[in-house]
Amino acid sequence: MSATTQEAAETEPTQGSGRVPWHRNPRFAMIGMVCFTVLALVLGGMGASGVALDVGTGPGLLPPYQLDRRIPDIVVAPFGWALMIFGGVCWLVALRALAYGWRPNLRRLFVGGLLMNLAAVLVPPMTSADVTMYASYGRLFNLGIDPYTTTPAEVFRTQFDPILAVTEQPWQDALSVYGPILLWIQSLANHLGQNNPHNVIAWLQLSCVLALIALSVVVVRMAGSDPQVKARAMLLTIASPAMAWAISFGAHNEAVAVALVMVGFFFLRKNPWLAGLFVGLGGSAKVTVVLFGLGMLWAYRHQPRKLIAAVIGAAIPITISYVVLFPQALLTATQNSGYLLSTTWTAGISYLLDPFLRWQDLHPTLTVLSYLLMVLLVWLFSRMLPWKGAPGLAAGEDPREDPLTIACRTTVILAAAWVFSSMWSLPWYDVMVYAPLALLGWSRFDILMAGRTALLNMSYILARDLPYAPLAQVAQNRMRDVVSTLISVTFIVLIVLWWHRGGLRRGNHTKQPDPADDQSMVEAYRIPTS
Repeated sequence: MSATTQEAAETEPTQGSGRVPWHRNPRFAMIGMVCFTVLALVLGGMGASGVALDVGTGPGLLPPYQLDRRIPDIVVAPFGWALMIFGGVCWLVALRALAYGWRPNLRRLFVGGLLMNLAAVLVPPMTSADVTMYASYGRLFNLGIDPYTTTPAEVFRTQFDPILAVTEQPWQDALSVYGPILLWIQSLANHLGQNNPHNVIAWLQLSCVLALIALSVVVVRMAGSDPQVKARAMLLTIASPAMAWAISFGAHNEAVAVALVMVGFFFLRKNPWLAGLFVGLGGSAKVTVVLFGLGMLWAYRHQPRKLIAAVIGAAIPITISYVVLFPQALLTATQNSGYLLSTTWTAGISYLLDPFLRWQDLHPTLTVLSYLLMVLLVWLFSRMLPWKGAPGLAAGEDPREDPLTIACRTTVILAAAWVFSSMWSLPWYDVMVYAPLALLGWSRFDILMAGRTALLNMSYILARDLPYAPLAQVAQNRMRDVVSTLISVTFIVLIVLWWHRGGLRRGNHTKQPDPADDQSMVEAYRIPTS
């Protein structure tokens, strides 16, 4: 991000004859993002820990690199928590600087974000051992074993395998929940890694980074020619410290599926068959992007021919993937919806209901409550998210009749309702919201999502199933079970208050926003300290 620092200084907005406050100062934001990147590299490279994976060494100079030492959990945990808060603040400051008049050099901003994400491959993946699960599924597939019916533990407990042996709990006994496209990427990484865990993990992490870069290129390309819109699109994708941490530094593959469906959205106004085809390819990577498919179908609901063409296009890869090649994949892919995390709002409810219900009754009850909350949030968000035309909409055209605007807005509403209501919600899932959100106009949604992602990243600093040091374990338990649950509930309360405030402003709580009811970026990003 160093290249953006100079440009930030050149275009920094001023307030009268003085300097702007730090909380909308682009110089602070850009220098902060440089520091965030450097500190993230220090955290990952100074040695194996409860945060950074121990990936060993590989032949040659292939990254990731790491000092041969073990860092105490009590050191890395506060380091990680502070880093997540700092990165989130820098991100928010950059967004607010944009609202108050900062106009960065777009090429430098994109290159800075590109370097921030590419830097992630220099150090091992952090906070999550999901990448070891990816490696195991690819290894099983290469051995001729179906990862949708056989777990890694079923193999390595009977015979040694260098890749399967590094799989961490709880994924050793888990079937693959990823679609065939991701399975093929996992298989390719194993071929390139040549049975060396260090190298396989390196290729998998690189695939996650490249997917986020590809997604960002598509979104920025779709953002049109308005410099402010393009800069915001970059800050919500490639130049976001929170997304870089969750996707690139954490080596998570959500961006692969989202990049494919956003290519489909690129064709929404031009070719519904191609739009459906790429949405189907995204679904063949991960079924959760079905929410994008629903957005596409809703956009074409009044155009039967285009609707049929889109459905046919999507059906081709979906049928090949889940009916012809891997019929078990669709069943296992739905398992995530039944998991329960201690960082979501349902954890608090479960504590309250636990004395009165058995587990076999409690879990279905929470599942029903989760779906009911999602329906409520869909309705609330539809009354809160402004109707602003996606880039490329001709002047004078109604955004409520534009397929791209409708699809993006519907997807944001569904995806945001899902991540806020789900019993199993992780920060890297938020990329499903940011990609279409970047093509809609600014709103308080930006700040809401930024706060959620940054705080969830903080909650997952010590997220691996390891025997942490006692003091670090106690601190992390309080962070996840108490602080994160309270934050999750607080965000739901804030959503209700935002809906209520908008209803008071419009004089109607049930009416959707009118396209003419525009809100300035400054007003949308206003916080009490401004």
